[in-house]
Amino acid sequence: MSVAGTLREALADLVRGDRAGASSRLAGMKAEGLLETLDAVAAAGSAVREGRVDDLVREARRAAAVAPPDPAELHVHVGSVLQAAYRFRGDPALKGEALAALVRAADRTEAPDAAVPARALMATVHLLAGSLHACLELCEAALDLADVRPPGAPAGPALAHQFRGYVFFEWNRLDDARGALDRAWGLAADVPGVASGVARVQAGLAAARGDAREVDVWVERLSAVMAGPRTLRNREWLGAVRARITLGPGDLRQVDAWLRAFGYDVTALAEADDLWVSSRLHELEGALTLLEATGQWDAVEVLGERVQGAAAGRRRWFEARAASARAVAREGAGRPGEADELWRGALEAGREGSLVRAYLEGHALRRPALRRLAEGGDADAVRVLAAAGAALAPLTPRQLDVLRLVERGLSDKAVARSLGVSVSTVKTHLRGAFARMAVGSRTEAVARARDQGWI
Repeated sequence: MSVAGTLREALADLVRGDRAGASSRLAGMKAEGLLETLDAVAAAGSAVREGRVDDLVREARRAAAVAPPDPAELHVHVGSVLQAAYRFRGDPALKGEALAALVRAADRTEAPDAAVPARALMATVHLLAGSLHACLELCEAALDLADVRPPGAPAGPALAHQFRGYVFFEWNRLDDARGALDRAWGLAADVPGVASGVARVQAGLAAARGDAREVDVWVERLSAVMAGPRTLRNREWLGAVRARITLGPGDLRQVDAWLRAFGYDVTALAEADDLWVSSRLHELEGALTLLEATGQWDAVEVLGERVQGAAAGRRRWFEARAASARAVAREGAGRPGEADELWRGALEAGREGSLVRAYLEGHALRRPALRRLAEGGDADAVRVLAAAGAALAPLTPRQLDVLRLVERGLSDKAVARSLGVSVSTVKTHLRGAFARMAVGSRTEAVARARDQGWI
């Protein structure tokens, strides 16, 4: 059995409480501290399933503290639980600790069973922080290595395709998102940790396309993946997905039922402590979307302020979502001047990651507000609407994609690899952009596009 397989089996023994079995499996590996590290990883995994965030953080850090330098595959497990700790706590220190653990495996290209999933998990850490460009680059690095040195298990490439799909969906590149998510599902439909996330985003993607039949297919698949015993938080997550999907057809009964079931009223939200808020950003964002869609402006203000405060400077996607929801609430209350101030903060929060759909999904008041800001010269609003197909810039969405990457200093070849197209296609997009802007070079094109607020 491979090193990665042995570690997985030993970890499964520890989850079942069979410490002797785990010790026996690891006997031939001769690495001091290996059993103790896996024991901490198993304890952290149990804490995730039971929603014990403080225990998760403590056990993840214990695993990192006792982990031996080798095998590289061990650091994938350590990095995975540190990533989970960062996801729930949002502490920048945990972000650094997760990346430090994962890079120990990501650089070991001679061990693709370690390096490929480690690179994909590093991408997820950057995604959680709202650094979507860094996420995409690491996903590409994982897939490039997998092409040269295929790992024994599909989870690493599946994760990389999954999070490429997340990034493309956020950037409103729906065809690219569908392709990446289809590849992820094909590789890991039987891996619950990957399949549930893919099915959730596929349902949202189908909803964005207005395909109700496809939405039903993916919600059923998500339900099937999560058919086993579930924690309260998993039930809440699945319920939120189902409730959000009902917003498309306009059936608000399930939305109201879900909000009542999980106690998302103004009083409960106002009284929750800061740690509870910071550890539940995913669930609270779902509630915020539903409260906004149903026009419950007072509750949106209360919850949005709490989420924005917990995410500010640390989790840019959630910060952007919360600030924009508060802006919509001000719009709904007839205070557009106050709304514009919140919109500017929300748009600034998502600038580095080039966030798009964070500003689009929700109440119908969102797009008119963005158009008002764009017409007033707000460059970030122009960018979002251009990516959403509003054609305020005289360039195509793909020409804008190319120029954004050129602005970062990428060569034509690197741009082509990032976008999944040929170098000749990149050159064609650049020539088209030059003609539309009446410029003669990459430098002039980037400068003009930046000056006009198109990138």
